[in-house]
Amino acid sequence: PMFTFLRIDRPTSATLRPSALAASTTCCTRWMFEAKLVTDAIIEAAFASGKLDDALAAYQKALKADPLCYHAALYIGDVYTQKGNFSDALTWYKRAIAIDPNKETAYRYSATPLMRQGKYDEARDLYIESFVTDPYNKIAVSGIVQWADATRTALGHPSIEYVGRLAGGLGVSSCCL
Repeated sequence: PMFTFLRIDRPTSATLRPSALAASTTCCTRWMFEAKLVTDAIIEAAFASGKLDDALAAYQKALKADPLCYHAALYIGDVYTQKGNFSDALTWYKRAIAIDPNKETAYRYSATPLMRQGKYDEARDLYIESFVTDPYNKIAVSGIVQWADATRTALGHPSIEYVGRLAGGLGVSSCCL
């Protein structure tokens, strides 16, 4: 069957995760499958209400229609993380990274199942990769801080602050000089 990809405006549902809202400007926002429209909002509602198998099936349909749909691969990883199936979660996060290695989210999300398994060194490396991928993203920085809190590790580097994109964009806080 022929699949049609529709681009729509952002969903207004308050139940959407921030990353789902960000996905709403990609090809993965809406998919047409055999005349049935499936939206991010419906899938996210299933995820939020614990209907993980329904959400998983919808994301798998999206990937079948578009094997390069980053957000579908990412969210399949989320479903498996919520189910406690960390091995499959990591597999799907790696697939999302392979689809688009320039987005920090999959690196950061990959660290969650590792942290839950006590694999702190591997998690740290992924949090760092997340930060390196998008150093202007404050959420990426928070992953490193989360790791440091969980491992009771002092961060031995200067405080990195966002100072705009002028003169390189990163500044070192004077408190650490």
